[in-house]
Amino acid sequence: MFLQLKTFFLLIVGISAISYQQSIKCGETKEGNRQANESVIFTFNALNDYDQVYLEGCKSTHDIVLEIKDSTGHLIKSQDDQPPNQPRQNGGECENRFAPDITIPGYVKRGQQYTFVVKGYRQRHGDYSVTLVCETLTYPDEIPSTTPFPTQLPTSFPTSYQDDDEECSRIRKPWHLLSESERQLFINGFRELKKIGKLDYFTQTHADRGIDKHNNAGFLPWHRYFIWELETQFRNLGGDYKCFGLPYWDWSYDIAQHEYNVADWQILNSGLGGAGNKDNNYCVDNDGWDSYTPYNNDNDVNCLRRKICGESGEISCAFWGGGGQASALHSLLSDEYNYGDDDDKDYRYWLETKHGAAHVRIGGPQDKGGGHLGSTSTATHDPIFYLIHSFVDFQYSLWQDCRDHELVSNDDITSNMYDGHIYKLDDDLDFGILSYQEWTDIKHNPVTVRDMHSIEDWNVIYDKGDYFERATVENDESICQDKINPLWFKDITTSRRRLKDASDNEEYSRDVFNKISAKYGCHKSSTSDKKTELYKTWAQMDCQFLTIGNNCARPKYFDDCSDIERDRYVEGTGQFDIDITLEELKSKVADYPCMVETREMYYSWAKQVGNLKGLARGDYDTFCDHGFISKQPAEKECAANQIKKKENKHKRKGSYDKW
Repeated sequence: MFLQLKTFFLLIVGISAISYQQSIKCGETKEGNRQANESVIFTFNALNDYDQVYLEGCKSTHDIVLEIKDSTGHLIKSQDDQPPNQPRQNGGECENRFAPDITIPGYVKRGQQYTFVVKGYRQRHGDYSVTLVCETLTYPDEIPSTTPFPTQLPTSFPTSYQDDDEECSRIRKPWHLLSESERQLFINGFRELKKIGKLDYFTQTHADRGIDKHNNAGFLPWHRYFIWELETQFRNLGGDYKCFGLPYWDWSYDIAQHEYNVADWQILNSGLGGAGNKDNNYCVDNDGWDSYTPYNNDNDVNCLRRKICGESGEISCAFWGGGGQASALHSLLSDEYNYGDDDDKDYRYWLETKHGAAHVRIGGPQDKGGGHLGSTSTATHDPIFYLIHSFVDFQYSLWQDCRDHELVSNDDITSNMYDGHIYKLDDDLDFGILSYQEWTDIKHNPVTVRDMHSIEDWNVIYDKGDYFERATVENDESICQDKINPLWFKDITTSRRRLKDASDNEEYSRDVFNKISAKYGCHKSSTSDKKTELYKTWAQMDCQFLTIGNNCARPKYFDDCSDIERDRYVEGTGQFDIDITLEELKSKVADYPCMVETREMYYSWAKQVGNLKGLARGDYDTFCDHGFISKQPAEKECAANQIKKKENKHKRKGSYDKW
């Protein structure tokens, strides 16, 4: 009997020590003393729609952990104390630089329910104080900015909505084939949109971590509309802009001409400013861009910043797998039949990964003093951002066109064309504060993923430029042969193509393609698999030529972290990723300097977009053949350790697999 009473007493004490629950409202502060092993639970019922809701840790005399759970009790986020050597830059709502705060991912809608949990580390206990902060949508006169929004836009530019009659098509041409006047038109228009305040709305929208726009299936349709809306605002400037088409940066041209000598790329030597000045915080100070002040700039450095690859002596300044060149882009198009879902390993994922390389090669890693393009939250400060995404959409459109997706009506889209779940086909695409501005099209005409299926519906036509020739898009060996829709792609700038001799890279690439084509014997009647294999081989040989002399070695096996659980929720993606430090990632490939360098270069970017798993797996490495990654053995750590021992024995002989 005594033992039963003792057990009952301990059970009651245990329950009371574990948790207690109470409600919390917007603006309310809760204080208390948390006992060891005790969880303090606060339930929150949203009475309105909110742009952002977060629990601010205002007091912490001990190690506490905050958690958020949804209405089903599923853990969606957790946040530990700020370590003593890494305090927050400011104290938040209650001037405490070390207590944690935690934000509900995305927008909070009226009627939604969440649970906040205050926990402790092991046996720690003590006082706590938390405040629930609810923020509604911010409007121009409330947004802090180094360049404040005007309360009223100049009367020479309409502030109300203009229904573009689309009398002329939006013809998008490659930047390197534009005339000087066409380039200047873009530069002047970009500066004008900045001057009147409109550009800052685009900047804030893309920086909004509550919008799931990266590392999921919605990436391509979301950015397709985003650049279309910007293009619309150019056209609304009137006059010479009435028929404006957003240019695209065909980065494969710069690679063909200058390999990976980023400073020599034409995109950085044609009016958009060049590399940042390393003696002046990497500020761009040529072509007149020294007078440009980005919106709400970071680090109190009021300039456009770029830290290009090679600036710090990097030896692996190449796109993924040499994959920036035309042969690799067309090989991707040929190889990937499925668009993919919200996870990875299909067309959308690999194209998004390549686009990240374009960002980081010019912007540099954000955590190492890099420039604006190297971070998703600041990338839109740089005008090159929009040219990158215009080319991303060029590639996406070509993938659709070569698979006859343009012949499929919006009502008949199949799962191989789009298979997202974070954004389903009929979900409205979220554009945050941009969709609340009277002058935007999205304010008056919400769009879904399904709406963004066809560029023809949006009056967009891409100029083939010289990409079609370099990538052999319309050759008999290509899956695109006889499939190019003239309402999607036209040959417009033929007369402007350079007359000088082709570069060594172009000559080699063309010669290799012709010889492989002759050996494979591809022709119109060849199977798509045979054509795919031809382009894959061509891309690998192109890559090997481009990476001659980089002295990068590839391990046969390595620990790709596939055994680590994806338990870190990443705002702005709607996805979970692995939680791993840069030092931990580097330690797994310590014997391979190029792989170490790649992790240093991409860690900040991959962490922001929720793709540390891809970085660990080797998706950003400069391998010419990524096929070996999928052949990793089941017990990778064991195999990696075994092969490492063997390689160490042969290092003196230089027996490395070259990338």
